[in-house]
Amino acid sequence: MSDYEWHVQLAAKGMAERDSHPMPESVKTPEAFYEVMAGAALDAIGLRDLLDRLERAERDLEVTFDALREAESKAANARHGRST
Repeated sequence: MSDYEWHVQLAAKGMAERDSHPMPESVKTPEAFYEVMAGAALDAIGLRDLLDRLERAERDLEVTFDALREAESKAANARHGRST
């Protein structure tokens, strides 16, 4: 069983047991309960960490693209300088 499947089962168990446990005071409706449980499930699978890693990867990719554009520009300038 994958970690994801384990977390889904854990979240499902929590939702199934909700009637035997008091809801947090902030939860006034069944919909609000499901929002809380969905948030807990996303936290359990490390969504915040994954989003942070994705943000860092996007920044790293942009730095790489900037360096590539600069290298291409220098190469084009060097070619242009040789041909004139």
